[in-house]
Amino acid sequence: MAVPAQLIRMTGRPPHARSAAACPAQPEETVVNTCSADSPIVEQGILLRELNHRINGGLASAINLVSAAAVRVEGAEAKRALGDVVELLLGYADVQQALAVPKGKALIDAGTYIRMMGCSMRRSLLDRMNIRLAIVTESLPLQTERCRQLGLIVHGLVTNAATHACFEARTGEIKIKLTRW
Repeated sequence: MAVPAQLIRMTGRPPHARSAAACPAQPEETVVNTCSADSPIVEQGILLRELNHRINGGLASAINLVSAAAVRVEGAEAKRALGDVVELLLGYADVQQALAVPKGKALIDAGTYIRMMGCSMRRSLLDRMNIRLAIVTESLPLQTERCRQLGLIVHGLVTNAATHACFEARTGEIKIKLTRW
């Protein structure tokens, strides 16, 4: 018999925004779900959230370290180079946020989700490589998990195209078309 696991979700303001002087206390909701501890769905969700948390923490740490180095370093060229690295890392943080599992149980418009992720990918990678990203989408309501899976697929395809394509000093273009079939 499986031992039950309890998952607790807190909603309301994030802890860093809960100062008594800055904002009044908001009511919070605590939801407790009991599931089988060895449930693959529960395990997958926990692992995915933990992985996202670690990636976000690593990116934030790297951004802070490079920003501090940019302040300490002497020379305009070095400051500019470190500033470019900070911008690159911020772009990757934007992509990471865009790839995070959408919140809620409601259907998500995959077209809007893909366009948002595309904007983040342009800022983080494609603009630096002189690659244009063209996205044409229709409205396509999907469940949050399906939308995340689609986002991961599109991210992988765009990243591979940008990494492995040879544009021979020409402007490259990647086209994405999302349509019902």
